Amino acid sequence: MLAIDFLVIFRIEYLKNRILYYLRTCRISNSIYMDQERFNIIPMRYYDVTLTADWICKNRYFQLLLDKLNHSIQHGYVFKLSFKSIRSLIKKCNDFKLFREIYRIDTKMFRNASRNRQHQNKEKSLVDLACYQGQFQIIEFLISEKFPISTRSLLIAIKCGNIKLLKFLESLTVLKSKKSSAMVPLDVIGNLIKENNQEMIWYLFDNYKSSFHSFPERLITLAATRGHLELVKFLYGCGYCGQFFSEIPLENAIISDQIEVVKFIVSEYKHLVKLTCFDISKSLEMLEILPTGYFNVQPNYTNILCWYIQKNNYGAVLKMVRDGLYTFKKEDCQHISDYLIFADLELVKFIVGEFRSAKLTLTLSLSDKGIGIFKKRDRIMFYQYDIFHWLITQNVVEFYLLYNRSILEMLMEKRQYQMVIDCLEMRKNQEFCHISQRTLKYAFAQGNIEMIELLTHTMGDNFTMFNRTFTINSVPMVKYLVDNFKITKGKYIYSASNSIYQIYFSIKLSKYQDPSEMLKFCHLHNLLSHVEISPFLYHFVETGDMECLSILTEHKSNEGINFRTSRTTIDLILSKFLESSNQNKEPPNVKEVTNGISVSVKHLKFLMTHKFIGNYDMTTGDLSYFFGGSKVFMKFYYEYWRPKQEELIHKCPEQKFLTTMIPNVIYMDNVENVLYLLNRIPKSDWEWAISLMIELTDVYMSQPFSVLNRLFNTLTFISRVFREKFHKIFPSFLAKMYTVYSFELPKLPTLLKRVFILKEFPQLKGYSIPFSDIFNIPFYIQPMLWSFIKKPDTEISIYFYDKIRTMRAAECYSYIIDTPGKFFQESPAIREYSNKLLHIYLQIKCITNANTHPLVESTHNVYYIQNPSINPPFVSIFAINYSNNLTPYIDHPIYILEAYAILTGLKKEDKVFPSHLLNPILIEIIDKMSMKINFKS
Repeated sequence: MLAIDFLVIFRIEYLKNRILYYLRTCRISNSIYMDQERFNIIPMRYYDVTLTADWICKNRYFQLLLDKLNHSIQHGYVFKLSFKSIRSLIKKCNDFKLFREIYRIDTKMFRNASRNRQHQNKEKSLVDLACYQGQFQIIEFLISEKFPISTRSLLIAIKCGNIKLLKFLESLTVLKSKKSSAMVPLDVIGNLIKENNQEMIWYLFDNYKSSFHSFPERLITLAATRGHLELVKFLYGCGYCGQFFSEIPLENAIISDQIEVVKFIVSEYKHLVKLTCFDISKSLEMLEILPTGYFNVQPNYTNILCWYIQKNNYGAVLKMVRDGLYTFKKEDCQHISDYLIFADLELVKFIVGEFRSAKLTLTLSLSDKGIGIFKKRDRIMFYQYDIFHWLITQNVVEFYLLYNRSILEMLMEKRQYQMVIDCLEMRKNQEFCHISQRTLKYAFAQGNIEMIELLTHTMGDNFTMFNRTFTINSVPMVKYLVDNFKITKGKYIYSASNSIYQIYFSIKLSKYQDPSEMLKFCHLHNLLSHVEISPFLYHFVETGDMECLSILTEHKSNEGINFRTSRTTIDLILSKFLESSNQNKEPPNVKEVTNGISVSVKHLKFLMTHKFIGNYDMTTGDLSYFFGGSKVFMKFYYEYWRPKQEELIHKCPEQKFLTTMIPNVIYMDNVENVLYLLNRIPKSDWEWAISLMIELTDVYMSQPFSVLNRLFNTLTFISRVFREKFHKIFPSFLAKMYTVYSFELPKLPTLLKRVFILKEFPQLKGYSIPFSDIFNIPFYIQPMLWSFIKKPDTEISIYFYDKIRTMRAAECYSYIIDTPGKFFQESPAIREYSNKLLHIYLQIKCITNANTHPLVESTHNVYYIQNPSINPPFVSIFAINYSNNLTPYIDHPIYILEAYAILTGLKKEDKVFPSHLLNPILIEIIDKMSMKINFKS
C-alpha cells in the first residue's frame, strides 16, 4: 500500500489546481456551480484498461506506476511501459529511489526506448531528457548504465538555468571535448535575461564566448524593459553589441516606466535621448529624469494620467489634478474610460466627480470579449461588481453596448439581482437593458419568483412570444407556476391576467434540489412528459431509490407510453422487474428482458445490488450467455463484482465466458473482448483458454487469418504458448481453411512466419494436402507447403506433379500454358484443371508484366463467350463475375482475354464480348492470335 501524504496528493494535477484556486483571495460568484459541472472528471479505476502507463506518467502518478508494475508481476497480467511513458518518467520524475525501482523492474524497455530514439534520429537522448528535471542522481545513474549523452544536455541545463547541473555535465569526460563546439542560441540567452539569471549569464560570457561574438541589441532591450539594471550595465559595457547604440532600449525602458534603467542610460549615453522620449513618458518621475534643456516640448499629460489610473495610483492622479497639470476635456473621455477597468471604487468616484464638475458625460463601452485580462467570474463587463453597480446609478455615465448582448442577461447569469432592479428602474429605456429571451430563461432556471414578476411586469404589452423552451429545475418554481398559471400537459403556460404570454418550459433534474420531491410533485400534477423522465430514471437507478422508480413505472403505465419508444436503455428492464415485484410474480427471464437493448455497467450494478440478477445469472444463466461476448460484462465482472471463488458455481467462469464470446467474433469486432479476458485470467489457465479459442476459431471466425494475426501482434506475452498449441491443431485447421476460407489464403504466409520455423515443419507427421488444392494456393506459397502435398494417382495429375516439383512455379505454369496443343489436345483430362490454371496464369502475368501493358478501364460487367460448340466447363469459365473469383485481376482484362484464348485452344470461331473492350491493345492481341472476334454492343 502507498503512504498517502500531502506530497502524493499535491502531485495529482487536478487536485493541485483546485487547491491553488481556492487559496486565491477572490470572490466566488454563483457561477461556481456551473464550473462544478464542467470540472467533473471521469474516474479512472485501478483495473481499467485505459489506465495505461502513458496516462499515469502524463499525470505524474509515479507511485501508482510502481505499484501497478509490481501488482501485474504478482498477479500474472500484462502491464508494460511504453516509449512514451519512459520519456515522461525521465523528464518529469525527480524521486531517484522511485525511478531506480521502476528501472529495475523493466530494464530492457529502457534500453529499447534509448535505441528507438537513436533509430528515429531524435536529437535528445534519455540522459538529455533527464536534464530537464535536474536530478543529479538520476543523471549519474543513467550515465553509469552506459546510456548515451550528447551536447544537448549542456544546452538543456543552460535553458533551465541550472548552473550546478551545467558544471557537473562539463566535468564529464565524454563532454569535455565537445564543450568548445556547443553554441548557445540567442533565444536561450534571451530567456535567461527575462528571468534575470545573472549567475548563468556571467558564466556563459566567461566560458562560451564563441556564442557572444556578436548579438543583437534586442537583448539589451529585453533587460531594459524588465528593469534588470545590472544586466543592462553589463550588456552595454561588454562591447559585444558594437560601438554604436540606438535609442530603442531607452524608449522601451521609458514606456515600461523603469526609472533606474533610464537614469543609467541617460547618464552614460545622453545622445540617445530623442524628442519622442517625452511624448511616451508614463510618469512625472520619468519627466524629471529626462534632460529638457535641449528640447522645448510639452509632455503628454493624458498618457501620464491614464498610466496612473492603470496602476490604480490614486495619489498621483489627485496630485496632477490639484497641481493643474491636467484638466478633463471632452476629447479625452473615451481614452480615459478605457482605463477605468483597472481602478478601484475610490479612484472611479473621483474621476466621475471630475467629469461631473466639468459638465461632461463619460461614455463607457461595455463588452465581455477578451476576458483574458481578468477572471470572468470576478467581474462583469471587465468591472468589479461594486464599481459597475455604482456606475449604473450615475446620470453622468452613459453606456455603449458592443456585440448587442443585453447587460441584463449577464446580470441574471451572475445572480446580481439588485443590479437588475437598478437597471430596470434607472435605465429601462436604454438599449443595453433590453429584456431578451435569455434574461427570462435565467430567471426561470434559477427559480427566482420575484425577478420573474418584475421582468414580466416591466415588459408590459410589448412582450412577444418566446419560441425557446425554458428549463425549470426548482421545486418552488414549479409550485409557483401551478398556483398562478394555467398549465396544459406540462408543455406551456398562459398568463392568468394577459393571454398574450405563451412560454414553453421543460422540467429538468437538478443536483442542487431534491429530485424525489420534484418527481413526486410533478407526478401528482401530471407535469412530466416521457422525454423528461429519462434523467430522473438514470438518477434513481444510480442512487437505488426504489420508491421513485415505482412512481416512474406507474406514471408511464398510466400514460400508455411504450417503453421501447421511450429511448431509455433500462426502461424495459425496470418495467418488467418492477411489474413482477409489485404483483408478487416470478421475475422474468433475463435474456428475454434484455433482448434488443443496450445495457451499461451501471445498469448491471443496479440489477445486482437490488437482486434482480444473482450469481446463477452471472455464471451459468442466460445473462452470461447474452452478455458473455461484450466488454460491458467483462468490465462489470472484473472491476465491480469480483466474486469469491466459493460463490461461483463453476470454479473457472472464464471458460463459460470464452465459450459464449468466441462465437460472437464476427469480422474482428470482438477480438478486443477476447484480449480483455485473456489479460485477466491467471497464467495457469492460459493453456485451456488458448486451446478453446483455437479450436473454436476455425468454426466461428469469419476472418480466421486476420484474427489470428491480430492475436499474434497483441498477445506477445502468450505467443510461445499460443504457438505450441496452434502447432498441434494446425493440420486440421489448415484443411478446413482450404475448403471454407480459400479467399484468405494470400494471408497465410504472414501467419506461417509467426507460428512456425521452417525446420519445424517435418514434425507435422501424418498431415497431407491433396494435389488438387495446390492450384488454390498462390504459387509463391507452394514451396513452403510442398512437403505436405500428396502425390496423385491419375496419369495426368502425376505428370503435373512432377513438372511442378522439378521446376519453379512461374516457369512451370508458363510452360504449360504456352504449349496448349500438347496438354489440351492430346490430354483432354487436363481440362478439369483449366480454371485453376487460369488463376495461376493470371497471377504470373499480373505480377511479372504489370508494368509492361497499359491498364484498361475496369467495369462491373460479366465477361462471357457465346458458342454452343464449346464444352460446358469452358462456358462456366467465361461466366465469371468480377465480384467473385477475378477480383484481384479486375484491372487486367487483357490478361483475362489472353488466358481464355490460350486455354481454350479453339479454332477461328465467333466470340461475343462487351463493346467496351474494343481498344487498340486488345485488337493487337487478337490479331496475333489470328482469331476473329465480334464485339456485341
